Amino acid sequence: MRKRVLVISIMLVLCLSSFSYPLSASAQDDLADVNVLVIIATSFGWNYFDIVEILQGWGVSVTTVASSTSLTVASCVNREPRPVTADILVGDLDNETLDQYDALVIPSGGHWDGLCSRRVVRNLLAIAHERGLAIATMCIGNRVVCRSNLMLNGSKVAYYGMTNSEMRSKGATVVSGAVVVSDNRIITGGSGSGPPDGYQGAPTYLVMVELIKEILGYSYVQDTSLEPQEGELDTEFQLTVSIHNPCIDLEGVNSSEITEISAIVYSKSNSSLVQTVALEQIYGSSFEYIANFTAPGYGVFGIDIEIEDAESVVEVERDATSFEVLDSPPQDFSVDPILVAAVVLIPAVIGIIYVFVRRRGIS
Repeated sequence: MRKRVLVISIMLVLCLSSFSYPLSASAQDDLADVNVLVIIATSFGWNYFDIVEILQGWGVSVTTVASSTSLTVASCVNREPRPVTADILVGDLDNETLDQYDALVIPSGGHWDGLCSRRVVRNLLAIAHERGLAIATMCIGNRVVCRSNLMLNGSKVAYYGMTNSEMRSKGATVVSGAVVVSDNRIITGGSGSGPPDGYQGAPTYLVMVELIKEILGYSYVQDTSLEPQEGELDTEFQLTVSIHNPCIDLEGVNSSEITEISAIVYSKSNSSLVQTVALEQIYGSSFEYIANFTAPGYGVFGIDIEIEDAESVVEVERDATSFEVLDSPPQDFSVDPILVAAVVLIPAVIGIIYVFVRRRGIS
């Protein structure tokens, strides 16, 4: 284990040397503390083996969960048998055990039907998500997440032809052309090339990278600023986004180039989309993007930042900032010193005159 951590540390140092915004010094140690559940059923896809190899290669602890009454689980029927002995049964995962893990992964493959049909699996996913675990899947595995208690409602997901309509019906927004989407701690990926070797074309590696970034709390978005914070209907708002590349690719391949950054403006009152604003890179800066816009209505608005890279991976940073459009000019509550003096001194002067007059009258 010490040797593995040392190798990971060296790779991180080499990777970080290309960027101006390095990871925290504890990132390497954090990876050794990551625990991930991988759930499978009979006819699981072979990308299960890729998932385990990638995660364990980074020093992540992987626990395999069998959705059955036996720990021995048969692999996909489209390839030669390769059964797996799971570490734990799904029925043995109570809330206390679940809290020991950071994420739950669903491999692709024909086991999706068996996973979807079991209420205990659907409930497990929903509870895991509620308790803060990141959820990752791809290909037909997306259907398992889709059928787990409206988990996808309000989230963006990767395009996958066999589940797009169902995901939309459950309140998800399908991002056309996206290979991987990370949003609301749910990471979805597209498909491979079909049986028997479709798993080789699945975006397994990219999904796992996004999963680890989500677990460790890394994002392309480093900082956002908006000026002003409030204004009238015709006010021009200026949004600035500072980005960085966390570069957690532990195999030494630099993270992909950012190709597009958008601000998703929505109403805070009903979460409806108001407008989408494209940000442009500031001339001469590699890490600063800017956009000017006016809001088309009154109210309080939030802004999500959506970033796409050259690998067609989309990350959504929720509630990056917010602003308000007023239906009347903001009141100026600044204090006028002349007015204050008048308010204080005039009654005093009148009092003095009154006393003086009375005394003269008495004498």
